[in-house]
Parts: sequence; structure tokens; C-alpha cells
Amino acid sequence: MYRPNWLELLMIAHHEHPKSIIAHRPRVMKFGDDQKPTGYNSWPLYKNANHTEGDILFPTSGAGVLFPPHSLHPEALNTARFMALCPTGDDIFWFAMCVLQGTEIRAPSDAQTNIIDINDEEAKKVSLWDSTNRLGTNDVMIKAVFTAYDIYSRLKAHLKPMARNSASASESNDH
Repeated sequence: MYRPNWLELLMIAHHEHPKSIIAHRPRVMKFGDDQKPTGYNSWPLYKNANHTEGDILFPTSGAGVLFPPHSLHPEALNTARFMALCPTGDDIFWFAMCVLQGTEIRAPSDAQTNIIDINDEEAKKVSLWDSTNRLGTNDVMIKAVFTAYDIYSRLKAHLKPMARNSASASESNDH
């Protein structure tokens, strides 16, 4: 049986949702009781099984992201601000720009999760993943960008209806 490759899956999803950002391997953002995102390293990679309607997906560009025209806020071209806030966090800046623009993020319905990683020790020494995640730099850059662009309040606005729905569901289960 034929299985489309990752690029075909991105294109199929784009055809189905032409105004959405399509991320082949996003992370599923997790939130604390304060409705702020938990640490980046606690966000699992997207798999159909761990994603529910209403989750906020965070695109990671290492496995392919399709940004349709006008999906990012014009501020995305402000390279000075990008370099000041998150010089090694392009994914963080792109995410903030899609939130500002109000663009939905989706993953292909049959996203391939078996991405081949290069496990070369020399490559690891200079990889963006090592320099941003192992040192906790992603969390510092997320805080800087989310604060500068008031992304926290935009995410809270998205989460509030879900919280009300969860509270209503638990109240109805108690009676």
C-alpha cells in the first residue's frame, strides 16, 4: 500500500486547510495552573494519539513547516527585534507571529513521526537543539518573545473556553 512521504502529507494538509500553517512535527503545548506554558522540554512531540481538539500546536521547523502567504504577522520581518529577543529561536518567533496574525496551526492527519535524526557527535556540538534546549535557552526566549508581544494573554483567551468546558463537564459528572 502506498504511503505518501512527508512533503506530500504537507501538501495534502495545505490543500485541505489552505490558510493554516501546516507543521509536520509540531509539539503540543502544555500549560500550568496559571495558564502559562510549562517548560518547552515538557511539550511532547505531536502524535495523533496525544492531540485533542483545542490543543495549541507549536510548529518546529526541523521536520518541515508550510507557511502560506499572509500566515505570519508583518512584524515577522522585524529582524532587529527577532535578533534582540530570540536570536537562536526562529520557531519561537514564527509561532508568536502566527498567534499575532490569528493563523491556525495544523499537522497532517498522517504525520510521520519516525524522523531520522543525525547522531553525529560533532554535529551535536553545534546543533541548534543542543544550544537552546539543553541549556534552557528556549524557555528564556519564549518568555522574552511572549512578554514583548503579549502572547500570554492571547493564549489565555484561547484556553479560557476550554477551561470552562472542563469545569462544566466535571460539575455535571459530580451530580
